[in-house]
Amino acid sequence: MKMIVSDEPKYLEWLNTIANSRLLFNTIGELEDYLDNHNIHTNGIKRCYNTKQKARAAFADLCLYVAETAKMTSNDFCILLDYYKKTSEFYQKRLSRRKNPDDIIKTILDNYFLNPERRNCSPSMNSIIQETIDNDIDIPILVLLLVRAWGGYKSKDGDIVDLWERYKHTIDLLEDYSEEIGCQMPFPPIVSARNEEYKSRLTLAYHVREIIEKARQFSDPDRIFRSVHNARNLDMNIEGYWNECGGKAERTDFWQIEKTTDTGLYYAIKFNKIEGGKVERTRYSVDFSEDDFGRVTAMFMHPKAGRHYFDDDDYDESDHCYYKMDMPDDVSNVTELDMIEALNYHGWPKRVVLTKVTEKSIIEYYDKTLNNSQIINKFKKLETEFTKSLYAITDKHLYIKAMEDGKLYKVPTDIIDSLRLVDMDSRIGLLKVGNTEFIALDDFNVFIPVKDIKECGIEVVDRIG
Repeated sequence: MKMIVSDEPKYLEWLNTIANSRLLFNTIGELEDYLDNHNIHTNGIKRCYNTKQKARAAFADLCLYVAETAKMTSNDFCILLDYYKKTSEFYQKRLSRRKNPDDIIKTILDNYFLNPERRNCSPSMNSIIQETIDNDIDIPILVLLLVRAWGGYKSKDGDIVDLWERYKHTIDLLEDYSEEIGCQMPFPPIVSARNEEYKSRLTLAYHVREIIEKARQFSDPDRIFRSVHNARNLDMNIEGYWNECGGKAERTDFWQIEKTTDTGLYYAIKFNKIEGGKVERTRYSVDFSEDDFGRVTAMFMHPKAGRHYFDDDDYDESDHCYYKMDMPDDVSNVTELDMIEALNYHGWPKRVVLTKVTEKSIIEYYDKTLNNSQIINKFKKLETEFTKSLYAITDKHLYIKAMEDGKLYKVPTDIIDSLRLVDMDSRIGLLKVGNTEFIALDDFNVFIPVKDIKECGIEVVDRIG
């Protein structure tokens, strides 16, 4: 979706579409309750909001709801409505009468994922796909129209009675497709969609977009590498104590942030005082990066996430969470981290506001607490230590420093096709989880237990050659 602000706000038109399509609320009664106007179902939008000022105010109220439920700014929501109109017109003209919509979706997604070996299109379908490109049609919205989870832009179908059925079918379809193209299952955006607390057409659209974009990103090693490698990791001066009570010692819990050797990667350790002179400790890995719009993404990883990668346990949605925050004015002097959840992850707070502790007396109090308390660390065996240790690159091998002095792991570059893309800045090295050591091709989400290296053609050598 292109980030272009709509030329002229069309408040009445948008309000009509929101009401008639049940885009935000599944019933007209819910919309009336939210806007505190119980005449919409009898008088209609135009009579209830008969001036531009009234329509603008009502739309602004709905934008607040959209920001809370779908993490979408008012500008993004206006853009979505414009794309909804354009994509709906395209669907009605070119696809609404076609059979086998699920097959059509997979064919369109094949093109979207630039996966020509999977395409087997008729000339007419090739023409439609080209039109989606030429006319900048929004693919996630088109998917929703094809599965009939969304009605048309001008639909007046009334209250929604079968959303759960359509919701489930849509997510099932995208899960099957994601697995077909090689995404690791269970796929986090799929899990997030299934656990959505309030299911509406808008929240479904949010999840469909996330699933499609993440599947496109992680469907093959090349895209994984480019996504990770091109991320603009962000270094900030944030080491020290933090808490969630404005920097004052008003709660029994507090945080300590430590910098790792990698740019943008930190440990955020949460401490919580409990009875008996004990303190619970949980160390999160936090990766800060700058997104394409100048905002900050903070990916929090719980230590128990290691079970998913290394013990073949099923993915748990509480293993990690993405937060968004504004770029600090001065990254060398950050005093507040106001982070809002970017996805609806189960078990994580929707908002975390950390304030740096600067008062000497509170810093000394936290130091004393940690020095004089019994620290309870129930996730110690799952904590990870990553060492970036790529030593050399040749045409056929990567050389990675081993834990043993003077030894190198000689890794064939054909172990993964995309290893040809690495350079000395790539996240390649050793990962330690508890007492288990892995060769970590982190840019490709590949981790090889050191005990299994012979099976992968990896040798231990003492020189390059």
